[in-house]
Amino acid sequence: MMTDFYTYVLSYYGPYGLYPMGVTLADVKAATEIHKKRTRIAFDGDSHDREQVRDILIAMFGYEWPEDAA
Repeated sequence: MMTDFYTYVLSYYGPYGLYPMGVTLADVKAATEIHKKRTRIAFDGDSHDREQVRDILIAMFGYEWPEDAA
């Protein structure tokens, strides 16, 4: 399940993702662990979890939302 989630996140925010932020697999894994420790609800690997990981990547890892993203 986790490999599928990492692939899912990278398909959005990886170098060739829908919203390319250039995130790395290592950073996705680290941000996911932070999210899993913070959340009080079950980790489902869904869009909510993906967006939470994205927010951690921006806030704690220094990634930036693409300027041309809608």
